[in-house]
Amino acid sequence: MARDKAWSAEFHRRMAEYDAARGIQHVTAASLPAAEGPHPDDSLGLEQAARREWESSAALRVEFGDSFERYLAFYKADRKGSVKILGRGRQA
Repeated sequence: MARDKAWSAEFHRRMAEYDAARGIQHVTAASLPAAEGPHPDDSLGLEQAARREWESSAALRVEFGDSFERYLAFYKADRKGSVKILGRGRQA
């Protein structure tokens, strides 16, 4: 078990070095700004808001393999804070 802990610690240390060298920042719930009231699209309902974003973005359709159902599941999970999106907060 000590070997597993040592290996895990070394792995995490190396990953932190890798991320730091490439400017990768990890986003946590604590590092995000506090929400300022309801999301503007919440009044439309989650599915309608997701559908509007889906229809207006070819990149989303490519990313989710032309499956609105997959995107809707992701959209709902993102709104609940259940997904971790690497790179969010970085400027492309």
